[in-house]
Parts: sequence; structure tokens; C-alpha cells
Amino acid sequence: MAVSLGPVSDLGADMTLLEINQELLSQLYQSKQDFRDLKEKFLVSESTAYILANQLQKYSKSYRVMVTRMMSDHCVPPKKLKTLQTFSSVP
Repeated sequence: MAVSLGPVSDLGADMTLLEINQELLSQLYQSKQDFRDLKEKFLVSESTAYILANQLQKYSKSYRVMVTRMMSDHCVPPKKLKTLQTFSSVP
């Protein structure tokens, strides 16, 4: 919010210096609170992303093992199985 800061001696100004100071302090307090709120949301999001990445990695490894077992159980030729294992080990 832009506030006109005319000469101090201008008694006809819309806001006195005290009022301007109070308004700016209020805006500062609100900005600090907004920053804290955003920081908290960021930390929660960061933690969630970390947990989800770990879950994805865990399930990805489980899936690779399952596919390899299924392929070997269904008599896939060893050469093709090796190719599939190599492909499934790509992160």
C-alpha cells in the first residue's frame, strides 16, 4: 500500500507519521505471519514429497522383483529374461 509522505510540516496530510508508522508495522507483522505460514506449508510439502519418493522407490523395487519372478516362472528364455532384468533395473 503506497502512502504519500509529504513534508512533515504539512498538517493537512491524510495520515500523520504515527498513523503511517502504525500501518507499516501492521503490514510488517502480517508479512511476517504470511512468511511463517508459507514456510510451514513448504516444510510439510517437502516432507510429504520425501515420504512419497521413498514409497515409490520401495514399490518400484518390489515391482521389479515381482516381474522378474513372474517371467522366470513362465519359462522365459534366459537371454530374454536377462534383457528384461536389465531393463527393469533402470531407475
